[in-house]
Amino acid sequence: MNMSSGQLVFRLLGVPEVRIAGTPLVLHHQKAQALLYYLAASEGPQPREHLAALLWSDVPEDNARHSLRSNLYVIRRTLQSYGLAEALVVDGPYVSLAEQLLVCDLRRFRHLLQEGSRQALAEAVQLYRGRLLQGFTLNGAPLFDEWLQAEEAALSRSYLSALSRLATYAEQEGHWEEAIEYLQRLVREDPFSEADQRRLIELSLRSGSLGRAWLQYTQYEKFLRQELGLPPPVDLQDRVREALTRRWSTGACGGGQAGRGGSRCSGSGGSGWMLPFVGREEPLSHLLKLAAQVASTGQGATVLIQGEDGSGKTRLLDELMARLETLSVRWIVLRGACSPFDELLAYGPFWEALQGLGLDPLADALAPASPALGSALPEEQGRFMWSLWQTLRTLARTAPLLLAIDDLHWANSSTLQLFGFLALRVHQLPILLIGTSASVELVPALQRLLTLGRRHGHVQVLSLGPLTPEAVTTLVETLRIVTLPVASTFPAWLYERSGGSPFILLELLRQLQADGVLSESAEGLRLDMRRWLQWRAMHALPETTYDLVLWRLIDLDGEARTLLEVLAIANQPLPLALLQEMPEMREAPLLAIVDQLLWRGLLVEAAPRCYGLSHALLREAVMHRLSQVRTQQIHRELAAILERCPALQQDFPRRQIALHAVMGGDSERARRYGLQILDELARENVSTEVALFLQQLYDLVAPAAALEEELRLTMALGQVYRALGQLQQAAAWCRRYLMLAHQLNDRVAWKSAYFELGELALIMNDYREAIACAEAGLAVPDPLQESERLALLAAGQRLLGAALAMEGSDLVAAEEHLQEAARALRQCGNLGDLCATLFELGNIAAQYGQLRQALRFYGEAAEAARATHNYYFLALAYNNAAYHQLLLGELEAAKVSLAEGRRIAETYELLGALLHLSSTQGELHLYVGEWRAATEAFSQGLALAEELGNLERQAGYRGGLALCARCQGRLEEATALLEEALALIDEYGYHHLRTRLQLWLAEVWLLRAQPGAAAPYLEAALATAQRQQRRLLAMRATALWAWYCAACGAWEEAERRFHEAAREAEELELPLEQARIQVLRSQAALQAGSSAQHEKARALLQEAQGTLEKYQARGELAQLPLAATF
Repeated sequence: MNMSSGQLVFRLLGVPEVRIAGTPLVLHHQKAQALLYYLAASEGPQPREHLAALLWSDVPEDNARHSLRSNLYVIRRTLQSYGLAEALVVDGPYVSLAEQLLVCDLRRFRHLLQEGSRQALAEAVQLYRGRLLQGFTLNGAPLFDEWLQAEEAALSRSYLSALSRLATYAEQEGHWEEAIEYLQRLVREDPFSEADQRRLIELSLRSGSLGRAWLQYTQYEKFLRQELGLPPPVDLQDRVREALTRRWSTGACGGGQAGRGGSRCSGSGGSGWMLPFVGREEPLSHLLKLAAQVASTGQGATVLIQGEDGSGKTRLLDELMARLETLSVRWIVLRGACSPFDELLAYGPFWEALQGLGLDPLADALAPASPALGSALPEEQGRFMWSLWQTLRTLARTAPLLLAIDDLHWANSSTLQLFGFLALRVHQLPILLIGTSASVELVPALQRLLTLGRRHGHVQVLSLGPLTPEAVTTLVETLRIVTLPVASTFPAWLYERSGGSPFILLELLRQLQADGVLSESAEGLRLDMRRWLQWRAMHALPETTYDLVLWRLIDLDGEARTLLEVLAIANQPLPLALLQEMPEMREAPLLAIVDQLLWRGLLVEAAPRCYGLSHALLREAVMHRLSQVRTQQIHRELAAILERCPALQQDFPRRQIALHAVMGGDSERARRYGLQILDELARENVSTEVALFLQQLYDLVAPAAALEEELRLTMALGQVYRALGQLQQAAAWCRRYLMLAHQLNDRVAWKSAYFELGELALIMNDYREAIACAEAGLAVPDPLQESERLALLAAGQRLLGAALAMEGSDLVAAEEHLQEAARALRQCGNLGDLCATLFELGNIAAQYGQLRQALRFYGEAAEAARATHNYYFLALAYNNAAYHQLLLGELEAAKVSLAEGRRIAETYELLGALLHLSSTQGELHLYVGEWRAATEAFSQGLALAEELGNLERQAGYRGGLALCARCQGRLEEATALLEEALALIDEYGYHHLRTRLQLWLAEVWLLRAQPGAAAPYLEAALATAQRQQRRLLAMRATALWAWYCAACGAWEEAERRFHEAAREAEELELPLEQARIQVLRSQAALQAGSSAQHEKARALLQEAQGTLEKYQARGELAQLPLAATF
């Protein structure tokens, strides 16, 4: 309403007020006020008689008229004093106020309601400041009172109707806040209106304001109980309970996914992960049982979950929440978390818990009771605690309640006090209170709570340790990481690197995916074995994992950090006697520091008065932040202490002095001790750490070393890099070794250098180079000592025999050289070279078709390799055993051998061995009919062969991919792959592989019904196999030649050849080969034979099928329908 200076302005709705030009109009007579209010409220002039009766009904009529005249006079005199006497109009028997000078909210209110538009209604409800003439009373005027009550009742109805209509308009347009505001005004005016109460609660829920709905419900419940002694309607109770118990379950990805399967959700960083829930089934089961007990008995409990950061406490709560959602009993869930930045926020996690459920208005309602952080007034804290407790009591009357507070080790004192306050009371109600902490013992308030709570049986502790190796294996299986053999070392590696920490596991998997080691595929996650082995040798843990570990060290003092640094660099437990000799520790209270670190779980006592770091992750995190200067300083100090303390040398061999001297850059001690342990290192497990040590030793010593010293170093480096499969580095060191040996005219070193280079050529399948190196080494004059002569003779003969065997042109000569080498090696006790010799003898026996004899050789080779820590040949022995067990139909034995070979190759990062193992893996998949897995294995092997530049293996893997294509009926693709493979080795020997490729290509041409194209390959393969006495290949070539003859119409010749091949298979005791010959024979008959031969072919197929089923050769069984189509 506008207040013009020349108008009389009335506000009658609410506390009455009259103003002229903004100045209150003061009348000291109550009835004069009532008369003025009535005239303003009335439409049109009012008769004197009516006014007199209205205000003075209790006196005679004459007196009433006199009183009216007197009050009109008072009004006029008052208006005149304001310069507005004309506002009062007395026209004979009628009295009114001048319309042109009158502004009245009540009249405007009526006109707006009469207009009825949405805008008019909105303006009308704004005018309604309260009841008509609120607070104004008039004695001795009963008729005025009646008028006032009747008018107020009508106005109230109109006001409520307007509010209801406005709420409907806003609701229809989705303006929730506006509609809720109108409904709140409605229920304030009429709290008994169940319809309006329901409407307000429902609309609050629809708008997403659970807190507002809950507050409104509790106010309505309190009002009904106080006024009527009744509860709210049952259906309304159910509606609110449903809202409270369902709201929390609709969180973001990762917040409450139940089940064992892992899920991924997008995040700011791209592809996100959530690990499958494994390894925590027991604590989850305990919590679920406890929750069921709380819900059924109505008696609450408190649980403290402790475990190191990243141990899965939060995920356990996520899973508990998800499982509670599936139960028949509905739960209300409140959840908050502490952080190291909450120091200035009193009760922050509890505010978060209320707000996280959408109870922001409820949190706001508690705010006035909240004291300032650190308040010295206990009554203020007490008021807030009781207010929150009453709130939880009210919620718990609706449904069982879970209140979870994460990371209590970061909580401030106010939060810990409130948690303890609630913990000692929740047993009275169906409330499950859960708190998580890195350690209960490290938080005094929690320790006190545990002590007191256990006494009464109200507080429990659940401790989460690292995941077990079995749980990590289950995790890998659940994630469906494909292309892994059953016993892959990948789960074991994950466990070792992560220490069983779910967080670190997650970060490792994220990093592997980011770096392309893990990639998405239709079956799951594909692990690139080659990239994994290279990645794990080159990459440290993700930065986030270091941050996690270093949080535990953040409040340590300098002396404690120094002790951790020394133990991290030592990389082994150290006795107190040694630690006390460290310059930084001499004046430090060492025992007190050790006790502190033991209590915090950072140290373990490995032996009496001997201490080490509690986990490899801790060492890696400490090392990650150390500078190179600091690291070298500690290494030098350790080397010096060990050297000058003979008593310590009993427990620390000289290699420890050498290690610390080399890593500390102490060249003098490195020379003195490092050269002493070269032979010792060569005899022990070879690793990348050993290679790094030798490389650094060489860099320190070589500039001032004698030629003899450099010779020994280069030999050791060449051998170590060869054992690791890093062939290019090994070749470079061996050439340096050869040059130094020639300069020194050292016959032993000279011959050894040639043989080492030959071994490398052999590994890289350069058989001609290997033969040349063997012959060159044997041509060097022998040393004078018989033992040296015998050892070098054995090495040369073994190398020459192996090269000839692999080249394949003269197996008889190869066998003779190898047998001579074996005799010499046994005579001189050289098991290291004997394992390689036995391995090659096994290969020759296999090519002769003597598979059982070959397996015996491989077994002996494995024993010798294990005894000498020659893991490369140990892996190869298992690989070849697996392949030939497969040829014999021993599927399970082949799987075991292959898995062990892969485990060894992966453990020691032997890429050269994996080059062969992937091929056998593919063959095994073909055997059981897993075409896609076989293709994956061959493809990975081909990628590795191309990276290593190995032409022989490149050709072999193309042949394997051709077999996959052939098995799936893609014969043109198979032909192209086999022709590419043959072209790759056209200028090299590789007789065994060449013959196999020729036979496969001939078979494909026969399947394509083009015997003319098959003929040249068959002729070449058969000639080679027979000339070189390769009985197994010759048998297969004979069977294919028989098929070729049948395809050309020479059926008698075909029958003769088939019988010849079958007889050979029988003599070699190879039932699977017999079945394969039967399949070829039936294929030939079905393709080119008569009807009688067709019948015989079906009988042969049935017999072959029985054999293939017996030996579980599902891949070849799957090909039988293909054969039957010809």
